[in-house]
Amino acid sequence: EKVTGAVDSRFDYATDEQAGAFTIDAPFIGMFNLHLDGSVRATDDYDIPGFGSVDPEPGDEEGTLNFSSTETNNLTGGLSYIGGWGYLGFDVGHLASNYDIPGEGAQIDLKQLRYDVKGEITRALLPGIERIKVQVGHTDYEHQEFEPSGEVGTTFLNDEFEGRMEMLHDPIGIWSGAVGLQIQHRDFEAVGEEALTPPLTSDAAGLFVYEHADIGDWHVEMGGRVEHQK
Repeated sequence: EKVTGAVDSRFDYATDEQAGAFTIDAPFIGMFNLHLDGSVRATDDYDIPGFGSVDPEPGDEEGTLNFSSTETNNLTGGLSYIGGWGYLGFDVGHLASNYDIPGEGAQIDLKQLRYDVKGEITRALLPGIERIKVQVGHTDYEHQEFEPSGEVGTTFLNDEFEGRMEMLHDPIGIWSGAVGLQIQHRDFEAVGEEALTPPLTSDAAGLFVYEHADIGDWHVEMGGRVEHQK
């Protein structure tokens, strides 16, 4: 196997945007494969015709939309093992973004860290099972809203876990399909004098089935899902 990758670069005149992205896939010790991708983007305030406000204040500059700049960067790295039975992979992604809110002068500082594990078993381990897919993810999210004075107005925190398993079964008569299970847990909280949203803890679990068949000239699909949320 060979190392493959791509690079992208952009520039925008209206915002003096400078952006770039890359992706790399490479073999890594035997049956392991390494993946890296990332991006950066930075802009100044938008150039516009006229004032940035319908009723400009004395001293406002013409030709610029104040508080419209952004800065964002994203980096993800993962490692996967591929074998005759299927694959198993793990990746970590980090996102950071800082941007202004036009008209208000407030600023948002956002950070997110996400972990994902994905796998698929293609060799039948159980009678009647063609393939099993598993995906587990955890997200740690935080963003702060800064007032024009520089003080933190509100902080939003979200901690979320999600898991999903899907089993594709061998044909049963004319029917082919899958059954699966999905679970989710979430803790959300807003902190600050202007926080209007109460804290939230939620748990959900869902069981689903999907089947399809060809009957003569007809293709028939049916499915169902039952879910419990607290």
